Amino acid sequence: MEELIQEYIKRLDGITVEEWETLKIVFDNKVKLNKDLERISVSKAAQIMHLDPHFIRLCLQDGTFSFGVAKKKPGNKKWSYYISPKLFYEYVGK
Repeated sequence: MEELIQEYIKRLDGITVEEWETLKIVFDNKVKLNKDLERISVSKAAQIMHLDPHFIRLCLQDGTFSFGVAKKKPGNKKWSYYISPKLFYEYVGK
């Protein structure tokens, strides 16, 4: 995929509509792939949503936000959080 991107970058001057559509598909798929692989921390989610991290944690704990989960092992005081990059970006519209 990288080779295809580099080839199109070299040829951007005079690019055809069909080539532009192909390039757009490649870039869109690469962005989707990166979003699927990227880890979203509570702090990063809070920053993107302009919310307090504590609020994000509480909403994950009570199920208000559907893009992640919060779990606490029995006998443990600390919570663990997971935010799905795909669901998060869908939720915030990015």
